[in-house]
Amino acid sequence: MKTILNKRLSTISAFINSNDKVIDIGCDHGLLGIDLVLHKNVLKMISSDINSGPLQKALENNKKYHVEDKILLKQGNGLETIDDEIDTIVISGMGGITITNILKDIKKYPHIKKIIISPNNDFPLTRKEIAKHGFKLDNEVMVYEKEKYYLVSCYLKGKDNINYYFGKLNFQDEIVKNYYQEIYNTNKKILSNLSLKNKLKRVNLMIENIKIRKRR
Repeated sequence: MKTILNKRLSTISAFINSNDKVIDIGCDHGLLGIDLVLHKNVLKMISSDINSGPLQKALENNKKYHVEDKILLKQGNGLETIDDEIDTIVISGMGGITITNILKDIKKYPHIKKIIISPNNDFPLTRKEIAKHGFKLDNEVMVYEKEKYYLVSCYLKGKDNINYYFGKLNFQDEIVKNYYQEIYNTNKKILSNLSLKNKLKRVNLMIENIKIRKRR
């Protein structure tokens, strides 16, 4: 069966293996879970959301693709919907701060071995905060879809020294190059219009652009 996912969710799916036991927190329409049971044959799949509306839509999609008996739908707040069998967490389509807030108590769930996130913003923040919880950044991919850039990051249990600003993105990838070029150009435009009184912001933007220029 042909994949039912967009580029962002397809990239997330690529980080998941058949022996993973997965929960998709904030599942929305539930299509990721459906794809994972149809194409990856994951050992267990939970699609959860804090709201009933998305879960109703997910239920309708589960019935459409005949996977009602393979996916458990749960309503609840973030990590509260995990059970003891789950070892892989997916959270996507939310702000970076929201994602890190959801994961703040992750140490209470020692059976989790993998975290895959796709934040809408605050990429350096998510890298820094998740590293504090004893997870190392294993791989990252930048996706460009519908004129927006999306980061997909995969973390595994462990510790490692990483650059929080650039993470483990491949700078040979044209999408990554274009993303940082856009940031660079935006910063230059802001600096040209920023009052000299805003010293701290000016310094931060200049430092950011120096980092980008050195990396290119």
